[in-house]
Amino acid sequence: MQCASFAAGAALAGLGGVLGAELMPLEPYYALKYLVLVLVVVAVGGMGSIAGSLLAAVVLGIVETGGKYFASQWGSVP
Repeated sequence: MQCASFAAGAALAGLGGVLGAELMPLEPYYALKYLVLVLVVVAVGGMGSIAGSLLAAVVLGIVETGGKYFASQWGSVP
């Protein structure tokens, strides 16, 4: 069972990487660029809470996108 769970997680991670590469350009520091956002989402949403992390991701995404449009001279919000 653990082997199947690991395989499913690895497959989802690979799928996420492929889909992310289609949407965002690949560069050497690709993962580090978005790591801070991922850590903020998990910290705000609560570790182990899927619904909380989903809500935090939506709220932080809206805040960051709004910040880029309304205050572009400040850069990224988090």
